[in-house]
Amino acid sequence: MDPLVIVHVVAAVALLVLAIVVGVWGLVRARQIAAPVATREGRWYAQTLQLSHTLVLATGLLGIGLFVEGHRSDDPLHVRVYGPFMLVAIVAAYAYRTKDATLNVRVFAIAALVVFALGLRAFVTGG
Repeated sequence: MDPLVIVHVVAAVALLVLAIVVGVWGLVRARQIAAPVATREGRWYAQTLQLSHTLVLATGLLGIGLFVEGHRSDDPLHVRVYGPFMLVAIVAAYAYRTKDATLNVRVFAIAALVVFALGLRAFVTGG
Protein backbone atom coordinates (compact mmCIF):
# COMPACT_ATOMS: atom_id res chain seq x y z
CA MET A 1 0.00 0.00 0.00
CA ASP A 2 1.20 3.50 -0.81
CA PRO A 3 2.67 5.28 2.26
CA LEU A 4 0.68 8.42 1.45
CA VAL A 5 -2.53 6.38 1.61
CA ILE A 6 -1.53 5.07 5.04
CA VAL A 7 -0.78 8.58 6.32
CA HIS A 8 -4.12 9.82 4.91
CA VAL A 9 -6.02 7.01 6.64
CA VAL A 10 -4.22 7.56 9.97
CA ALA A 11 -4.91 11.30 9.78
CA ALA A 12 -8.56 10.58 8.95
CA VAL A 13 -8.97 8.25 11.94
CA ALA A 14 -7.29 10.80 14.21
CA LEU A 15 -9.63 13.46 12.82
CA LEU A 16 -12.70 11.31 13.50
CA VAL A 17 -11.66 10.68 17.09
CA LEU A 18 -10.73 14.30 17.72
CA ALA A 19 -13.89 15.67 16.08
CA ILE A 20 -16.24 13.59 18.21
CA VAL A 21 -14.27 14.46 21.36
CA VAL A 22 -14.29 18.18 20.56
CA GLY A 23 -17.97 18.11 19.61
CA VAL A 24 -19.20 16.36 22.75
CA TRP A 25 -16.76 18.23 25.00
CA GLY A 26 -17.91 21.53 23.48
CA LEU A 27 -21.59 20.82 24.03
CA VAL A 28 -20.93 19.84 27.65
CA ARG A 29 -18.66 22.84 28.13
CA ALA A 30 -21.24 25.24 26.66
CA ARG A 31 -23.75 24.12 29.27
CA GLN A 32 -21.25 24.69 32.08
CA ILE A 33 -19.79 28.10 31.29
CA ALA A 34 -21.79 31.13 32.29
CA ALA A 35 -19.17 33.76 31.48
CA PRO A 36 -16.03 33.74 29.34
CA VAL A 37 -13.42 32.78 31.90
CA ALA A 38 -9.90 31.85 30.86
CA THR A 39 -9.47 28.53 32.62
CA ARG A 40 -7.05 25.70 32.06
CA GLU A 41 -9.88 23.60 30.60
CA GLY A 42 -10.82 26.46 28.28
CA ARG A 43 -7.28 26.66 26.96
CA TRP A 44 -7.12 22.87 26.52
CA TYR A 45 -10.43 22.93 24.68
CA ALA A 46 -9.28 25.76 22.40
CA GLN A 47 -6.04 23.95 21.59
CA THR A 48 -7.84 20.66 20.92
CA LEU A 49 -10.31 22.48 18.69
CA GLN A 50 -7.47 24.10 16.76
CA LEU A 51 -5.76 20.72 16.40
CA SER A 52 -8.95 19.28 14.90
CA HIS A 53 -9.05 22.14 12.40
CA THR A 54 -5.42 21.52 11.52
CA LEU A 55 -6.20 17.84 10.98
CA VAL A 56 -9.04 18.75 8.60
CA LEU A 57 -6.62 20.81 6.55
CA ALA A 58 -3.84 18.19 6.70
CA THR A 59 -6.16 15.35 5.73
CA GLY A 60 -7.53 17.41 2.87
CA LEU A 61 -4.06 18.26 1.60
CA LEU A 62 -3.07 14.60 1.81
CA GLY A 63 -6.22 13.72 -0.12
CA ILE A 64 -5.34 16.25 -2.80
CA GLY A 65 -1.88 14.71 -2.98
CA LEU A 66 -3.40 11.28 -3.46
CA PHE A 67 -5.73 12.61 -6.15
CA VAL A 68 -2.80 14.19 -8.01
CA GLU A 69 -0.91 10.88 -7.79
CA GLY A 70 -3.82 9.17 -9.54
CA HIS A 71 -5.53 7.48 -6.58
CA ARG A 72 -9.31 7.52 -6.77
CA SER A 73 -11.86 6.50 -4.17
CA ASP A 74 -14.69 4.12 -5.02
CA ASP A 75 -17.25 6.90 -4.56
CA PRO A 76 -16.68 10.28 -6.27
CA LEU A 77 -18.58 12.00 -3.43
CA HIS A 78 -15.56 11.25 -1.21
CA VAL A 79 -13.55 13.91 -3.06
CA ARG A 80 -16.32 16.17 -4.32
CA VAL A 81 -18.51 16.51 -1.23
CA TYR A 82 -17.26 15.11 2.08
CA GLY A 83 -13.77 16.59 2.11
CA PRO A 84 -14.65 20.09 0.89
CA PHE A 85 -17.70 20.37 3.15
CA MET A 86 -15.56 19.69 6.22
CA LEU A 87 -13.64 22.83 5.38
CA VAL A 88 -16.90 24.70 4.72
CA ALA A 89 -18.20 23.67 8.16
CA ILE A 90 -15.11 25.08 9.86
CA VAL A 91 -15.14 28.32 7.86
CA ALA A 92 -18.85 28.73 8.63
CA ALA A 93 -18.17 28.28 12.35
CA TYR A 94 -15.58 31.06 12.23
CA ALA A 95 -18.03 33.24 10.31
CA TYR A 96 -20.64 32.82 13.06
CA ARG A 97 -18.34 33.88 15.91
CA THR A 98 -19.72 36.50 18.27
CA LYS A 99 -18.68 38.02 21.58
CA ASP A 100 -20.77 35.42 23.42
CA ALA A 101 -18.33 32.68 24.51
CA THR A 102 -21.06 30.14 25.20
CA LEU A 103 -22.57 30.57 21.75
CA ASN A 104 -19.14 30.30 20.15
CA VAL A 105 -18.41 27.04 21.94
CA ARG A 106 -21.78 25.65 20.81
CA VAL A 107 -21.20 26.67 17.20
CA PHE A 108 -17.74 25.12 17.10
CA ALA A 109 -19.02 21.98 18.83
CA ILE A 110 -21.76 21.58 16.25
CA ALA A 111 -19.24 22.22 13.46
CA ALA A 112 -17.02 19.50 14.97
CA LEU A 113 -19.94 17.07 14.97
CA VAL A 114 -20.66 17.94 11.33
CA VAL A 115 -16.99 17.29 10.53
CA PHE A 116 -17.29 13.96 12.36
CA ALA A 117 -20.38 12.96 10.37
CA LEU A 118 -18.79 13.98 7.07
CA GLY A 119 -15.54 12.27 8.03
CA LEU A 120 -17.31 9.06 8.97
CA ARG A 121 -19.16 9.05 5.67
CA ALA A 122 -15.94 9.83 3.77
CA PHE A 123 -14.17 7.00 5.62
CA VAL A 124 -16.89 4.54 4.61
CA THR A 125 -16.75 5.61 0.94
CA GLY A 126 -12.94 5.94 0.77
CA GLY A 127 -12.25 2.45 -0.55
